[in-house]
Amino acid sequence: MAEDIQDGAEETDEDGECVESDITRWLRPKPLAILAAAIVALAIAAGGVSYLVWGGDEDEGPGTATIDLGGPLVYRELPEVLADLQPEGPTTHHIKLQIVAELPEDHVPLMARHEIGVVDAVLAHLRTQRRDDLTGEAGAERLRSNLLAVINGEIAPAQARTILFKSYLMD
Repeated sequence: MAEDIQDGAEETDEDGECVESDITRWLRPKPLAILAAAIVALAIAAGGVSYLVWGGDEDEGPGTATIDLGGPLVYRELPEVLADLQPEGPTTHHIKLQIVAELPEDHVPLMARHEIGVVDAVLAHLRTQRRDDLTGEAGAERLRSNLLAVINGEIAPAQARTILFKSYLMD
């Protein structure tokens, strides 16, 4: 009978019926064990996700985010600017802008200190633009986002929230 038994092979009893060996029985997948492992893995993953979403600081409630806005928002009007645009052929076009910056009240003194640099940076940016790039609603929105980046670069670490055009004239 010893020669009939090999690792992983099935044994036969006296009646010739197949009998599983201990190794084969041990290697067979057990649905209950697989289900239990899946439930444990799911519980660990759910706990990790809930910690990331709702856990963290005990000082604040779950799902609370704190953003420092720097005080109430105010509007700061910049001096009117007139700039010539990049020439397109024999004619030179001009743009005249009146810009109002919306920024936290705490940042107004910093904006006042850097106002000359802000106006200079705005003029330098406008001189690199072409009339076709600034025409229409898309051009105005593109200019708004570019000028916001220019202004924020000049008054850093303070930041303006947005800029508004009080006047926007091109010839």
